[in-house]
Amino acid sequence: MVKATYKNITFTYEKRDMDFNEGKDGKEIELKYKNDTFDENDEFNNDEDFRYLPISLCSYNGINLVNNEVITTEKDIAIVINYPLDGNYEFHFIKDVDHVFDTKSLISLIKTFYKYIYSRGDEFGIWGHSFDQLFLDGLKMKDGKIYCVMGS
Repeated sequence: MVKATYKNITFTYEKRDMDFNEGKDGKEIELKYKNDTFDENDEFNNDEDFRYLPISLCSYNGINLVNNEVITTEKDIAIVINYPLDGNYEFHFIKDVDHVFDTKSLISLIKTFYKYIYSRGDEFGIWGHSFDQLFLDGLKMKDGKIYCVMGS
């Protein structure tokens, strides 16, 4: 397990020999963004609410979700990321305050993990896609872990 700090956030991670699909039948966390999440000049802005969000554009205050639900009140959160990496990586973050993780906090944390991954590229075996090409397609929760479903 590697301990790291990035942008004042301390976390641990390790490459795991696991089947990413084990999270496939987990509870889906709703990701539906209101159409005013982006500027009127942004190519992603339209008249309807939408589901896919470029991870590079995510920031806690900039995400306007249809439903910002509480995901967990646990102090420790585990997030599994595998795309576009050379394997499955499990990130652990321990929150020091109030122990409530909502959807917006989770998306912001995932963006931080991806920025860290891309800052250390060779270590994670990134293939085929730049950070700006990644979309957060969905999140699943199973057995206390959050599985990131990414696309490009």
